[in-house]
Amino acid sequence: MNRVVMLLDMDCFYVQVEQREFPETKGKPCVVSQYSEWKAISYEARALGIKRGMFSDEIRVQHPEVIIFKVPEKRGKAELTRYRDASSEVIQCISEFTSDIERASIDEAYVDLTDSVLVQDDNLSSLQPNPESYVLVSSDIAEESKLELTKTNCVSLNGVDWIQLLDSNFAEGRRLAVASELVYRIRQAVFTKTGFRCSAGIGPNKVSCFCALPRLL
Repeated sequence: MNRVVMLLDMDCFYVQVEQREFPETKGKPCVVSQYSEWKAISYEARALGIKRGMFSDEIRVQHPEVIIFKVPEKRGKAELTRYRDASSEVIQCISEFTSDIERASIDEAYVDLTDSVLVQDDNLSSLQPNPESYVLVSSDIAEESKLELTKTNCVSLNGVDWIQLLDSNFAEGRRLAVASELVYRIRQAVFTKTGFRCSAGIGPNKVSCFCALPRLL
């Protein structure tokens, strides 16, 4: 049996940490800088055309509405304690579901869900899809099943017979169905307890779940 691995990726993590500290900035275009590098750019800022290669002076002139946060420094080095503590909060949330967690970075973690999925494998009838879950499929499968594809060849699991779709087109479809519902619950727990939003990709190994991370759907 293949393993079931999740990659959890915090959305614009540095921005979210700052916005939790300064809630009046939520929903506004924000960026976080460390030295001369942009650590994070909010989706609202990206919509304005803000990119990593832009200079702060350029942003201030062209888009004065953009809020620029700076990573604190201590003795000439970045002081990341606030972000690391926030990252630990997320790991703590995940650990309530499984202990098989591997940090990939301050805002990413790989999680082996295999054992947790096996426990629930016989409870397919109780699973509920959610509007935030997508599966990458071939155009042939989409055409045959009359499914609407996003521009990245993904199909929403909301509004289709999602368990049948996964079970009939993937060798581990049943387990992917269970994992999808489990990952949604993990993401909801992270948001409820920390206020942070995150995305996740699921697959049989690290490479595949990285490729399954949501992009511009």
